[in-house]
Amino acid sequence: MIKFLSQFSRIIIWGAGHFGTVLGRELLKRGLPLYCYWDLRADNVKTCNDYPVYKPFCDEQKEEKALVIFGVTSGLIQQASIKKLRDGGYGYIAGMKVYQELICPQSLENYDITECCNRVECNVDTCNKLNSLIFEKYYNPNQILLETGYLFITQRCSLKCKYCIAYMNSYTEERRLDFETSRILSDIDRLSEICVYIKRIVVYGGEPFLHPNIDKIVERLAQKPNIGIIDIVSNGIYKQSEEALKTLDYKNLRIEFSNYEEAITAKQLAVRDDNYRKLQELGLNPFLHHATPEWIKPRTFHDKHLNIEEMERLKKGCDYFRKGRGNKIKQSMIIANGRLYPCRMACSVHTLGVSDYKEDYIEVDKYSSEELVAAVEELYGRKCFSTCRHCEEKQGEITPIAGEQGFDERYRV
Repeated sequence: MIKFLSQFSRIIIWGAGHFGTVLGRELLKRGLPLYCYWDLRADNVKTCNDYPVYKPFCDEQKEEKALVIFGVTSGLIQQASIKKLRDGGYGYIAGMKVYQELICPQSLENYDITECCNRVECNVDTCNKLNSLIFEKYYNPNQILLETGYLFITQRCSLKCKYCIAYMNSYTEERRLDFETSRILSDIDRLSEICVYIKRIVVYGGEPFLHPNIDKIVERLAQKPNIGIIDIVSNGIYKQSEEALKTLDYKNLRIEFSNYEEAITAKQLAVRDDNYRKLQELGLNPFLHHATPEWIKPRTFHDKHLNIEEMERLKKGCDYFRKGRGNKIKQSMIIANGRLYPCRMACSVHTLGVSDYKEDYIEVDKYSSEELVAAVEELYGRKCFSTCRHCEEKQGEITPIAGEQGFDERYRV
């Protein structure tokens, strides 16, 4: 990697957040030719590691000896941003690849998942090195090896984001509810039972801290030795007692605060900052994302009336079902209220009440462990799902404000 990077006279890092900061520090330590940073927040973030920060593409560096290290960590805009690089004729390399080779300490001999929790710059969701390690360490053909499980515990939220990727604004009033704690605990037990290892469980909603028993839910997850990282994804605007928060002290737990500071009120922002400070004082592991300068409108969930060939093509190209290692690692699974879904759209279409495609989810209580593994393999091996007719190849257009409040009629059930 050092030899490769040394070929270039100028290196630009796209992304001046936590990840880009650490990458740049490593390049400078190794005497590599860092030239500048690109970041959409350049008007506010003037420098990073004492190097100038410019808006992407405003400083033309297409010459043969320039290289862009792509360090944008937001999965929502990565594809669109990389397309801009390609269309512009820029030479680039994934920042994660550079990080994995130069900085990451993980190996088969020294595998410690808590190391990833303590590195705020790490994006475990897209870390191929970690995926390779868990495959080498844990793969068992008789059980499921899972990258990410999304555990939905509530359909309530304390915000009304116009372009929520979980469609929280679209739920009717009677569907805005917390799932029963006993049901969630049983779902955790069943998932752990059929999986040889789960790299990451995301505790999801809605706003997960609105669930009155989130402490019991996290405790059950932490008891499972085959669960790597536990992520709570929160907007930070919630009310929790210090006693409840103290129970969340686990080495493999990360509490991630989304940053919607351009879209929320000053009062809400003060609540979030106070909650973040409280978690820090308790010695927990909160992580506040930088303000996200772009967001993406999610796909609408209405029936597009696609034919079978179109549905099969969609599923074949879907990011949820990458064919890495012959699909021996399942990239993601949605766990919600006693059911396993293969993707978010399948879950949303059902839980919103749009359609009930019983063939597109698995009711976990109907099966023994061995049968449940077989049912998952059968589901993921299908050429398409009935839900695919509600999907589309591309996400919607990019919008400049993350967490914009309001309601878009296209997402009405």
